[in-house]
Amino acid sequence: MDTARSIAFIDEAGVLGPGSQRYFSLGLLKLQDTAALTEAVHLKYQRVRGRLGAASAGFEFKFNTVKDAGLPFFLKVVDAYFALPQSHFCAMVIDKKSPLFDWTKHSPSVWDAYIGYSQTLVRANTSPHESICVLADYLSKPRGNPKYYEREILGLNDDARMTGEVFNVCMLESHASLLIQVVDVLLGAVAYHVLRSEEPTKGTDPCKIVLAERVRAHLGWPTLAVSRLHAEPRHFRVWRYTGG
Repeated sequence: MDTARSIAFIDEAGVLGPGSQRYFSLGLLKLQDTAALTEAVHLKYQRVRGRLGAASAGFEFKFNTVKDAGLPFFLKVVDAYFALPQSHFCAMVIDKKSPLFDWTKHSPSVWDAYIGYSQTLVRANTSPHESICVLADYLSKPRGNPKYYEREILGLNDDARMTGEVFNVCMLESHASLLIQVVDVLLGAVAYHVLRSEEPTKGTDPCKIVLAERVRAHLGWPTLAVSRLHAEPRHFRVWRYTGG
């Protein structure tokens, strides 16, 4: 059987460790052909920077920074993603207030837990006989922790539950990858729907509401706040993870 080769882009939203943020989320976008989406998003990137002028320095497509001036371009990024004939996205959302959530049972530190959840996400989104390269948003390894994210994700190849293969891993600053920014936007939309569903007083930003609704409308779902799967060829999964 031929091996499918894919690239998986990963980004996170929220804070996994202690703090006031209730939700932590990880998103994974997997593509075998990145050309069309990269071209489409780069065009929107050039146009939004032109619109913003001097204020565009350091601009990224980040859900949490969407404003009125840039919103039309964020919406077009979402449209470009859903225009793909074939795609794969998974949003893994963890409610830290859930009685089932306790990463300390499995991990000695937040960094170890982050790696563990990333491994779970990659393993769940790698098909049998598929070989993937993982490009993840950069997070600094805590000083003194011996575990490197890249090496640990590659370690999935020694996991009996892993039906495919990770052939390489790299961490990148999000400004270096437009497709990691696409993950940020899609994941942010899901996480914001969850927030509005369970804590409505905190989900009132009008631009974020419009952007999240655009994702929901493309899927035709009543909400993005519950676990659900839209099947192939446009695989989109909301995974309310309760695995601890």
